[in-house]
Amino acid sequence: MEKRKRGRPEVPYVVKQYCIQAAIKNPDMLRKNLVEEVTKELNKKKKNKEIPEDALIPKADKMKELFQMAPEKEAEDKPWSLAKSIEYNFSPEATADLLNLSRWCLAAGLPFTIRHAKWACYLRDAYHARGSNHILAKLVPGMFYSMCDRYAMQDRVSPVINKSLDTIGLDAFISFDSWWEQMTALWVGKLDKVDVMIESETRAKLSIKEPAYGRRADFVILSELDLFNENYGEFIDPNNIDSEIIRIFAYWLRYLSKGTKWVNKSKDERREIAKTLQEEISQEAASVLQGEFGHFFWKPVKLLEVVGYSENKTEKWREA
Repeated sequence: MEKRKRGRPEVPYVVKQYCIQAAIKNPDMLRKNLVEEVTKELNKKKKNKEIPEDALIPKADKMKELFQMAPEKEAEDKPWSLAKSIEYNFSPEATADLLNLSRWCLAAGLPFTIRHAKWACYLRDAYHARGSNHILAKLVPGMFYSMCDRYAMQDRVSPVINKSLDTIGLDAFISFDSWWEQMTALWVGKLDKVDVMIESETRAKLSIKEPAYGRRADFVILSELDLFNENYGEFIDPNNIDSEIIRIFAYWLRYLSKGTKWVNKSKDERREIAKTLQEEISQEAASVLQGEFGHFFWKPVKLLEVVGYSENKTEKWREA
């Protein structure tokens, strides 16, 4: 009896989704380099059992075809503003949360789109309804953004791989009262680990790790500059998740990193710049408590010079 030829194994949905997300997040990366990065990350996920061990990882040509499926930016992928809330009929009750998320994203250097805002409107009630012991309670606003980003990415990718939008795994994450309960449900097979742990960072590089993401605005930029270290112990305002001086530090560090001399600095020199910036901002914040108000016009003049900026006659600094 003639044996039937087996068809070519199908690339799993989660692998397709990961490849398309990678293309969305890295539009300017050479496709050859992106193939290498994605292949490395998928193999790592296999090893860590985040995806099935027998999941087919596509070859370079197939992976490039998946990259080409990345959707173009749509209307919902444009930046959010309050005017867009009116246009899209978002609830006025969500305005304060949307403004907080927008403010955090400006400092963190991450996009806050209409699509993010749409999901924030749906998620905010679940987010605020939890008690102080809930896993979401102490992760504001960065984790709230991370949640919105996961939903937004799944919303954007699902149509291009002909899969109806399904957020059961993400919904379950919100409903749990503790990490213990969530991990128990995962271990006993009541949840698909892939759905819960789905990759959706909007970082420029795939190598930036999740621990720094979704918590503090300064963690994001420190991670991007490869200065983040959980044992570093020198973070500004260490007892807070979000504060004015954390966001000011994030703004200035990102700006300093675009100075012409930054690229020539060693990692230790860059960390010293970050540490000095932290100290100067903390000192300036302390002066506010003493009734001084010069901080409105404060800038780290010496550090700006160190990284290559120069002050012109109008006392305005060049754009990075």
